[in-house]
Amino acid sequence: MDLMNDTRIEDLSRLYRLFSRVSCLDLLKAAFSNYVKVVGLSLLSDPSRDSIMVQDLLDFKARLDKILKEAFSKNEAFANSLKEAFEHFINQRQNKPAECIAKFVDGLLRGSQKSASSLEIESILDACLVLFRYIQGIVYIFFCSHFILFKI
Repeated sequence: MDLMNDTRIEDLSRLYRLFSRVSCLDLLKAAFSNYVKVVGLSLLSDPSRDSIMVQDLLDFKARLDKILKEAFSKNEAFANSLKEAFEHFINQRQNKPAECIAKFVDGLLRGSQKSASSLEIESILDACLVLFRYIQGIVYIFFCSHFILFKI
């Protein structure tokens, strides 16, 4: 938990290499998945933080992607574990994450981020779409269809 919380890439990379030598990557993968679920649920569980939930999720996902790439050598099993863990925790609060993402994107597109360039905005929108792919249900289909039409 401490290595992940502090994003200690070198230490995590050493741990990954050590576990791979003794054929115990499944243990590390399970710990990684558990970490994602626990921290992810903590990001979603406090309704008073709904206004910053999306930015927290974007930051969390970016940090996990960095760890996956640099420490875990883009291991496909770890990538699948990350995807499953995200799907698990993000769907714990019915449609609230989808609603918060939609509001965040709406605010972004309406110009609340006027200091951001069009490339930065496009990058944020792509990251939001990645988050939205983890959400299951009808809201996802509705949002994607409107998002794609609006982006075109």
